[in-house]
Amino acid sequence: MDHPLVRLLLELSAYGFTGWAAFLLGAYLLPRRKGWSGVFLAHFLIGFAVFYSDAAWVRAEMDKPRWSQSGTPDLDGVFFFACIGRIMAINLLVTPVAIIAVHRRNRARVALQSVRTGSAG
Repeated sequence: MDHPLVRLLLELSAYGFTGWAAFLLGAYLLPRRKGWSGVFLAHFLIGFAVFYSDAAWVRAEMDKPRWSQSGTPDLDGVFFFACIGRIMAINLLVTPVAIIAVHRRNRARVALQSVRTGSAG
């Protein structure tokens, strides 16, 4: 099947279990600790990790002998837009986790405040 959504999901599976665990853990822990600023920080760090990973992968592919012999043109623009697309897709997929973390943080703060003041919450 050559549907663009299927192709995108296959590309995103290339980060493996460890990569996705790191994305999800970062998307939960930073917002849980820092609130909304943690959401933005988590998305920035995930974007940086995706860019670094993709750049290393492209560099490894370009260093192979068959790349230089094929006469393939430089594809910097294509790489840039594809990388931005993957960053946006991953951040979109982990956003619900970040929102849940902020919600749980706020609930914990309200519960703690009600315990301190002695009011029923």
